[in-house]
Amino acid sequence: MSKLSALAVVAILSFVEAKHCTHLTIPVTLNARNGIFNLPPLTDHIAVTKFAQDFLRRGQNYTAAILQGYTTITDEYNIAATACRPDNYAENYNTWQFLTHGIGFDSG
Repeated sequence: MSKLSALAVVAILSFVEAKHCTHLTIPVTLNARNGIFNLPPLTDHIAVTKFAQDFLRRGQNYTAAILQGYTTITDEYNIAATACRPDNYAENYNTWQFLTHGIGFDSG
């Protein structure tokens, strides 16, 4: 069993490529125009059913009916990034690959 484990480790390490990485922080300022809706909290199943019926009623724009106006929200965020290049990187190499892990994860 230990021979198999050692073989697995060697196989995995053979795929690891030496690289140079730089950690970046990208500041971003965002503005979002959000609708303000005159909708009370849905406190029970009857309120949820009424909301669904109103929202799905044919010929009615329920969103427009309950829209009171708009507000703009502005905030600043820092996006963490890591840029890596392999050791055998050529100076004239001009291809980048951007990989993301999804919005539900962070580096913290």
